[in-house]
Amino acid sequence: TLSLTVAPFLPASNIFYHVGFVVAERVMYLPSMGFCMLIAIGWSHLWRDRRVRGLAVVGLALLVTVHGMKTVVRNREWESEETLFSSGLRVNQQNAKLYNNLGKALEERAHYQEALQYFQQAIRIQPDDVRGYLNSGRVFTHLKQYQDAEMVYLKAKSLLPQARWGKTSEVRVTQTHLQLFLNLASLISRNHTRLEEADALYQEVIKLRSDYTGAYLKRGDFLMKINRTKEAEAMYEQALQFDTHNPDLYHNLGVLLVDQRKSQEALAMFNRALDIDPDHEKSLVSSAILIQESDMALHHKQLASER
Repeated sequence: TLSLTVAPFLPASNIFYHVGFVVAERVMYLPSMGFCMLIAIGWSHLWRDRRVRGLAVVGLALLVTVHGMKTVVRNREWESEETLFSSGLRVNQQNAKLYNNLGKALEERAHYQEALQYFQQAIRIQPDDVRGYLNSGRVFTHLKQYQDAEMVYLKAKSLLPQARWGKTSEVRVTQTHLQLFLNLASLISRNHTRLEEADALYQEVIKLRSDYTGAYLKRGDFLMKINRTKEAEAMYEQALQFDTHNPDLYHNLGVLLVDQRKSQEALAMFNRALDIDPDHEKSLVSSAILIQESDMALHHKQLASER
């Protein structure tokens, strides 16, 4: 019984190797079974001895009361991501992932200054934590502190194994790495004198992961903004080779077709996006506008023919 309590917990105890769990109560399910069995065995032994039955009842009642109160407190901590990660920090203040998670929860509520403090604390705890820099740069962008955001992104970029980029067998390219390049490119593209630099970053992401549709989508959006529509169309079509269930791709292709005055083809693209996601707001709006304009054009044509 004792082994059932201890053995299942050892792999997650950080004794033999670091596991990095921040909220992993699931690792206590099996150990809890052993704990419950120990309580049951202890109770059965104490109940047989008439001299300590009263003490056993008091002890069991106290145990149930204490754990019941702990359950009530823990349920409150699970009310939101903010309360959950805050509770984790009360017992573990050296985990960068906890600070990042709490900062993200605050960022989603637009508490940018407070979120930034947690992201920067994550960096102080783990200076090579790319995620902390990525989060900080994003918040600096929200705060319109673009120079600070770029400095943070460049610092994170310097932490990546630059010399081996492109050799995927030697380096593991994570979603965080790719998002770092995309965020930096988006930030740099705000400056019209640095558009080529931004485009180079988008292309670098595609070289790192040729199947990453987010890079094609972002570069396509960028190319549309600078009126390189043919290249943008090529980006969206390449992305469709890897992902045929992304409504944004069909919507953007539809917008390009509208610019080319191909209304029927554009409407087909918007409808395809809505087939995938019936609540896709951009496609709903674009479809409505296109249908309205088509009806008006038809109406004017009919009036002209009657004259």
